[in-house]
Amino acid sequence: MAGKYNFIYEKLVTSDDDLTGLIAYGIYKKHKIEFIAKIKDEESRNPTDEECQSFFIASSTESQLKKYRDQAETILAETVANVASEEIARYEQDMLKNYRAEIKNCLPSNWRTVWLSILSSFAFSVIVAIVYFVALTSERSTSENVDRIMESLQPPVEQAEQTEPDSLNVSQQYKAAPDGCLSCAYAAKNLHLCPPIP
Repeated sequence: MAGKYNFIYEKLVTSDDDLTGLIAYGIYKKHKIEFIAKIKDEESRNPTDEECQSFFIASSTESQLKKYRDQAETILAETVANVASEEIARYEQDMLKNYRAEIKNCLPSNWRTVWLSILSSFAFSVIVAIVYFVALTSERSTSENVDRIMESLQPPVEQAEQTEPDSLNVSQQYKAAPDGCLSCAYAAKNLHLCPPIP
């Protein structure tokens, strides 16, 4: 190409920190190099001034400049997305590692779990033994208390003989009932459990 100056750079790059414009200018330069290489490959010569001028006119249209900027924005967005996804993946791995370490620290170790299980089983056994002992001694004392109360409520044997209305001796108290069963005549009279004895 001839040494004529074109204003494509100023049209694509708006400031020194315009990254999209710089990338767009790089795309334009790549397009220009492809144009020159195609002519050299197909015709084995350098492009003429007229060909370079037509390339410059085609490249500097508003639609072509917008196309360069759009391609630059796409490249920049993909690059940022790739870098961001790599960073996100790295942060996820770090967070996962930290979470695993924190969870592992919160959970008891295997030996600690075994000792806690043994200790809790022993404590449970002691509690069950205490409850059983209390229940057993309480049952005995309850049984003994009931026996004492029952004995205090019953009149002595001598008084029972005096209170019997017929003053029957033991051999007379038991008679055969009409239905053939052996019953206590005294109990049958007083409790009316058996029919009266004739």
